[in-house]
Amino acid sequence: MLSRYRKMARENKEYAELFYDLISEAGVDVGVDLSDEEFKSLIRRQYKRVISIADEGFL
Repeated sequence: MLSRYRKMARENKEYAELFYDLISEAGVDVGVDLSDEEFKSLIRRQYKRVISIADEGFL
């Protein structure tokens, strides 16, 4: 996940910061009890939320 975040930050720092904020708000340990598939699903939902926020004109 860290390598993808670094790549995201290089591509678009504002998206990366918003994504990081969403993960932080949910709690950094939110994925501890999740399976790999559930964790990927969580990250996917958070990413879609970032895109939705951007589409509304936030970024």
